[in-house]
Amino acid sequence: MAASHFYSSLDVLHLVRPAFSRPRFLRFVVLFADWVRCTGVHAVTEALVRSGVSGVRHHAAFH
Repeated sequence: MAASHFYSSLDVLHLVRPAFSRPRFLRFVVLFADWVRCTGVHAVTEALVRSGVSGVRHHAAFH
């Protein structure tokens, strides 16, 4: 079951890939992956804190 959700997520990422430049797509993947892992509030900043990106890059780059 979890594997099918994982592959469905990859399919979605593959589908939306052409809408992004390479740097923005990589940011989107980081945000998407950690947003899925959030158990509480599903906010952009919460996902960035969980990923560890918040201390490296300003959150405005992900909005």
